[in-house]
Amino acid sequence: MILENLRLIPGTTTVKLTADVSSLHFGQVPLWAEVDEQYAFALTSENYNAFLVALLYPAMYVGEDIHVKGAVSAKLLFNIQNYLIPLIRTYTPHCKKIKITADRTVTSLPGKERHIGTGYSAGVDSLCTIYDHLVLEENPAYRLDTLVFLNTGSHGTYADPSTEPKFRARYEYLKKTAPLPFIAVNTNIHQFHKLTAHRNHRRTVTFTSAAGVLVLEKYFSTYYVASSMSYKESILFGKNRLNKCTEAFDAILLPLLSTETLTFIADGQQYTRTQKVARIVDYDLSRKTLNVCVNGEEGSSKNCSYCVKCLRTLMTLDSLGKLKGFAHLFDLKMYRKYIFRYKCYLRVLYRTNPFARDNIDLARAHGKYVPSWPVAFVVNLFNRVTGRTKMFYK
Repeated sequence: MILENLRLIPGTTTVKLTADVSSLHFGQVPLWAEVDEQYAFALTSENYNAFLVALLYPAMYVGEDIHVKGAVSAKLLFNIQNYLIPLIRTYTPHCKKIKITADRTVTSLPGKERHIGTGYSAGVDSLCTIYDHLVLEENPAYRLDTLVFLNTGSHGTYADPSTEPKFRARYEYLKKTAPLPFIAVNTNIHQFHKLTAHRNHRRTVTFTSAAGVLVLEKYFSTYYVASSMSYKESILFGKNRLNKCTEAFDAILLPLLSTETLTFIADGQQYTRTQKVARIVDYDLSRKTLNVCVNGEEGSSKNCSYCVKCLRTLMTLDSLGKLKGFAHLFDLKMYRKYIFRYKCYLRVLYRTNPFARDNIDLARAHGKYVPSWPVAFVVNLFNRVTGRTKMFYK
């Protein structure tokens, strides 16, 4: 696999950073990332760091060596060769050991700015990071000044024609409430992961997200990645996430994906999910925008209130006595219709799922009803057989 011809291509209102990929398995295809023209100065055309990270997992999956006809970070290349390749092979045994080479390595970046960023999706993880490092952060060296919205797989597969409109609609909706400058990064990075990730974005999310941010390496010096699992949960349940979700290993992966000029920080792993909800429950931005739904309409603040993420969040809010404060964002009648089935589902998963244990423990601590294991088992089995709770298994 050859990565070459890195260049900037101006559009009507956007600028695209593009490189050519020559691959035995993927063919002759361009790899690109695009931002609004006002952020063209932030696109990093001096090195191939972003696109090397984007191709690493797909190349290992199909067993192709990578040669970069240009510059890459000496630190990043060292980490990939010595640590990331063995780690990925542990995470996904199907991946093969490959060689990564480059024409030259660099340790600095001309025109480097020093901004602090994170993603903004209005989910629990992103809102908690924003609250901690914008509202509460007192050290200016770590205080957020920019937010990012990436199209690297979370909005759908690259081949799906609805993916980019979905990304655009979500960005325009969130832009109305973004408390800081808000950069949209559209890419085709996930095009190379559709085979290797088996259409499961979470299987490679740490790599695709890091690649999307490295596109702006010239702009960011520190970037908080809002991780979904706590340190303890990663230790207790990490084995269950092997070959399924990289987020459990963010604390290990992200430092190895950092460069001399951009440091990734796995933020939020100091909390459980219910602790995050408790932190942001009275935050104005949360009360205006909290959106956790996997079924909701694009450009809408309304959550369906019956998908697994909605019920998980609503159950936490219920335990905390904060449901009414979010009635304008959720359908509480729908929540009450499904909550018993959902609690049975969580009770059965208590020993194997970190979110299940976290929510059940919080409910018990606040005196909320939790079904016994025998009751939960019977109800959950019946519901699975009849398909009444299929939305829980997404």
